[in-house]
Amino acid sequence: AVAGGLFAAFSPQLSIHSQSLLPESLSVLPIIAAVLLTSVFLRKQKLWMMVVAGILIGISCWLRSTSLMLAPFLGIVVLLLSGRRSVFPVLLLMVSTGVAIAPITIRNFIVFDKFIPLSLGTGVTLIGGLADYDRERRFNLPRSDVEVAHTEAIEFGNPAYAGSLYNPDGIARERYRLERGIGIVGENPTWFAGVMIRRAFSMLEPERVPVVAPTVDFDENSPAWARFSGNVLWWPQKIIFSPAILLLLILCGLMLAFFRSADRRWVILLTVPAYALIVQSVLHTEPRYTVGIWYFLLVFAGVTAGYGWKRLVGGRIPTEEKTANAF
Repeated sequence: AVAGGLFAAFSPQLSIHSQSLLPESLSVLPIIAAVLLTSVFLRKQKLWMMVVAGILIGISCWLRSTSLMLAPFLGIVVLLLSGRRSVFPVLLLMVSTGVAIAPITIRNFIVFDKFIPLSLGTGVTLIGGLADYDRERRFNLPRSDVEVAHTEAIEFGNPAYAGSLYNPDGIARERYRLERGIGIVGENPTWFAGVMIRRAFSMLEPERVPVVAPTVDFDENSPAWARFSGNVLWWPQKIIFSPAILLLLILCGLMLAFFRSADRRWVILLTVPAYALIVQSVLHTEPRYTVGIWYFLLVFAGVTAGYGWKRLVGGRIPTEEKTANAF
């Protein structure tokens, strides 16, 4: 646990996102809290935990709609781990998520007279993601938001469309984009499956970010501890958080968890990464959209570090039975 926390605390991949108060980074905290409550529920079976977990997922959706389908996905994992006795708690999870999201949905229906669960954007994200992988330009799709708006201004013969993605006629235009993207997917299912696989693999590559180098001139107003830590931590960060080393640590931790733990409740930690790989891979993605998966994957890097430390200092490694009881 300590090692996993340290990996998250010193990760340049996570630090670079924490510098900006963007919804992608802000929405991660309620998701982490929701998964924590769900994991504790598997042991204590307290219904209020599932209710609060659902509300937290709903709060995350207020910030970023990428978590819209996380509640049923998390519910399936809970059912697989706990069986039919968890049917009612899972229903509570999904209902509480829906209640938390409902004010936005009701507002949208009153204002626009349309059923819009959270916000528009799926259509433009879908065609943007398809365009990224359409190297030969077979589908003649716009590659940026600006290009989407300008293209629609020409296609619909309305110059006002060029100024914004959603104003005027945002709902109708979004429906057009979504239908266009779904049509391309339906006509090219094999190609799109390959796109999803490549996109999923790209999510599992740690973001390459520059770390603070000791040759960088610090601002003279920087506190001494900041200058010292920047110099001391540069090389460990550069080595440990290189994509190859980090992925190796995570993979080793997953293997240790799989082979050494008789209790499978640790699988709950893979819910958010699996959700991103399966659901987010359908749409255009960027590292900031899937930053949340690393808070869970780094736990397994911590497992590797903890196991290595035990071996190094000669401590006893918990047996399968003790590991299950300790959980």
